[in-house]
Amino acid sequence: MLDITSIKKPVFEIQIAEGVILHVLPPTKNTFERALKLQTSNVNEMYGITAELLSNNEEKRKVSLEEVTEYDWYTVRKIFDEFLRFVINFSKDPN
Repeated sequence: MLDITSIKKPVFEIQIAEGVILHVLPPTKNTFERALKLQTSNVNEMYGITAELLSNNEEKRKVSLEEVTEYDWYTVRKIFDEFLRFVINFSKDPN
């Protein structure tokens, strides 16, 4: 029997502050679709989706929009781009 509650999922490891490491899980379908459709000119939505993506972590730590807005634009783009690359790469993995 396949038990979907015990499936080992790939994680995106990210240090968001000194001593604070999160293990971010793959996004839900809706979040992933919103992220893929996002135009980089929509700064508010980019910050919001980044907070949502980071909040989906094994540590169950909520990353607020206020926290993410403390990051500069370059950092948010880097997080967003690297996370999408992570998701796309594991999606291509046949295992």
